[in-house]
Amino acid sequence: MNAKCRLLCLREMFIKYTDQNNYVSMERIQNYLNSCGYPAHKVTIKDDIQALILSDMDIEYVHNNVNVGEVSTHNSCLKSQ
Repeated sequence: MNAKCRLLCLREMFIKYTDQNNYVSMERIQNYLNSCGYPAHKVTIKDDIQALILSDMDIEYVHNNVNVGEVSTHNSCLKSQ
């Protein structure tokens, strides 16, 4: 049950706080999930992000030396088909 709640909490965070110009770092994601009562490791969060992508949430994951693990959603919503 915690995994499902954590996933919904993560989805809510992306919708509220990200868009194509505003990213969140992996550290901020971990802090947000901790504050909601769902502590998670980076690997777990990456798996959750992949699950959201597979459910058609438009998520961009940036991994480079400057913005390690930053994440944003495009248009702050699910893709329509």
